[in-house]
Amino acid sequence: MKKLGLFLLVAVAASAYGQTWQLVNPLPAGRADDIAIGYTTFPVEQRLYIADQTSWPFISTNGGVSWDSLYLDDPDARQPIAIVTDPNDAAHVWIARPGQGVFYSSNQGANWEQRIIGLTNLNLITLEMAPDDPNVIFAGCRPGGSSNVFKTTDGGATGWSALGEITGQEVHDIETPGAGSNVLLAACGGGIYKSTTSGSSWSQTWNDPARDIARDPSQSGVFYAAAGNKVLRTTDDGDIWVEILDLSAYDQTPRKVVVSLNPTWRVFVATEKAGVYWKGPDPDPWHLSGPAQGLYDKLASGIAVDRNPGAPGFLAYSTLTHVYRSTDYGASWGKSVNGMRRVHQTKVVVLQGGKP
Repeated sequence: MKKLGLFLLVAVAASAYGQTWQLVNPLPAGRADDIAIGYTTFPVEQRLYIADQTSWPFISTNGGVSWDSLYLDDPDARQPIAIVTDPNDAAHVWIARPGQGVFYSSNQGANWEQRIIGLTNLNLITLEMAPDDPNVIFAGCRPGGSSNVFKTTDGGATGWSALGEITGQEVHDIETPGAGSNVLLAACGGGIYKSTTSGSSWSQTWNDPARDIARDPSQSGVFYAAAGNKVLRTTDDGDIWVEILDLSAYDQTPRKVVVSLNPTWRVFVATEKAGVYWKGPDPDPWHLSGPAQGLYDKLASGIAVDRNPGAPGFLAYSTLTHVYRSTDYGASWGKSVNGMRRVHQTKVVVLQGGKP
């Protein structure tokens, strides 16, 4: 789903809010480019998936305490850059492999089948799933082929359709209010682009390089974006963006934005040089979790939240060298790397375990 980062200076001391981060387990060198969260149907259990572009996917069945490689089961899974899963049936998993296309598994990554009919651009960067229909998946690519944005309405089983090209852009993220909406938002190297025609045409609505867009499931029309040195907010499906956090004075770059629910609403921002900024509903100010709270690693790739009501407060956070997990909205953290042979985080993707 998306790409992200880490951070270091403080606007308000997070320790005053009782946030402490805990480092556990030594992490082997390596890389993780994406994280997806979903749940099995019976019994209902959380599944975490990681895509590592330098090696293979990993799965965790215990909330990130330990991980197992999926590569040995099927070599088609090697070197994925993006991964998504059905949030309500995590047996179904899709990965994107640059130069190879999209692969699908119906058995938690034990076996994979290539799904590239109609996918005329294999220079994939991201996969994004519609928030209310796991069969609707968007693929964002580097420029090339017939387009750099593609869509499937059946998980790629019968093929992909090329949407209108966002000319000359690397597409890092694609978001939509819902599978039936005509509105699409794309975070690109040249800014934020919006379509009101289901992707047949696009217009630029922000011109700073954008890495991520996050939908607020609790409010219609509200999205957050990481663009340039700023965090942005829109209340009208991306027509007008307003700066809500400017990190340019600290030379920090936000890389990933996510919104938590059930029962605590917060916006979390992973930056490139410091740590995790977060805030509650207005007028709550921004706070920073960094080294003082146990996040010792810089150059973070992102942060993900599980929105399943059965797992309130579950967060996953990645840096260039470690994955962290929290079950209490960041009040305490543990390093989550057991079983990973190479983990060098550059991206975390958020999927919700249940409809908002």
